Amino acid sequence: MAAGVCTRALLLRLDQPASIARAFARLQQWQIDSLAGLVNCAAVTQPKPLELAALSDVRQTFEINVFGALDVVQRALPLLRAAMGRIVLVSSTSGSVGVPLLGAYSASKFALEALADVLRRELAGWKIGVSLVIPGGIKTAMIDRQLDEIDADLKQLREGLEAQYAQQYRQHRTVIELAAKSAVPPSQVADDVLRALTDTTPKARYLCGLPSKATRTMRRLLPDAVLDRMFDYLPASADNKSR
Repeated sequence: MAAGVCTRALLLRLDQPASIARAFARLQQWQIDSLAGLVNCAAVTQPKPLELAALSDVRQTFEINVFGALDVVQRALPLLRAAMGRIVLVSSTSGSVGVPLLGAYSASKFALEALADVLRRELAGWKIGVSLVIPGGIKTAMIDRQLDEIDADLKQLREGLEAQYAQQYRQHRTVIELAAKSAVPPSQVADDVLRALTDTTPKARYLCGLPSKATRTMRRLLPDAVLDRMFDYLPASADNKSR
């Protein structure tokens, strides 16, 4: 990394406003009065049908993926204005297509994309660019963690819901395994983040990798009924046929 870039680091928790406040207080102590760019790439996901999702887990997903990200943006804006800096928020293909078992995560990424669109329009007068970097799968430990969580949840499904959700879990596991094969390396995401920070005219969205581009095109062109059918993981039964 070039000399003078990221020479100091701060640890903070996006689900703890006090932690974020302490981090920005430390920036004041360091007499940092401007920021050329802000990048938010933190996110969590907990695969779970919405019917079974604990509201505490959904709230934590939003605290980290949405509220914490916005808190950081709000606190950074005075510093960004001083440098006419850039804001880059890392979203996901799940921010354009709602994915079964990823309801909380998808909802949080939909919300993050809405925040980015509004921020871009609200901050245009200050020439603060706001961009989304949208990867599909990324080759990180998150993929392995999702597979482990799915296996654990399959063992704990309550009687009566097994028929409804077990097949969705198994299908989702297959989808993740396939996605892992086409996942982009973190360096490719970093390259798109760098472009968003340095392009003369930053784009609103940087689609990172072929799966991201394909998903965005699919969302734009396919009717909802077709998308629903693509995600219809339930086993054939008399009840399902009557839907």
